[in-house]
Amino acid sequence: MKHHYLPQFLQRAWAGANGKVTTFRLDLPQVQRSELAPEYTGYEDDLWSLTEDKILGMKKDAVEKHVFARIDSDAAPVHQLLLSRGLTRLTPIERWGWVRFLMSLKLR
Repeated sequence: MKHHYLPQFLQRAWAGANGKVTTFRLDLPQVQRSELAPEYTGYEDDLWSLTEDKILGMKKDAVEKHVFARIDSDAAPVHQLLLSRGLTRLTPIERWGWVRFLMSLKLR
């Protein structure tokens, strides 16, 4: 499973008219440039996977599906509100969602 360390909703802000972001590969002898949809960049396979298919009743991708996916889902609309209304007009619930997201970035 793809585990995005850079959430797709943030990448979309950098996308061009074609919906793709410009990426660069620096691990090759020559820098390679390409354009990819956010779905296909800023991730690593199984980054947050548990070591076994099931541990204590949790499936392998439980951390991604139940923690990071929820944090990102809550933060995506708040990101849009920040852009349109600004920080001072967020509700306390929206602020909590944004703070959780910011703290999650430190883990990623």
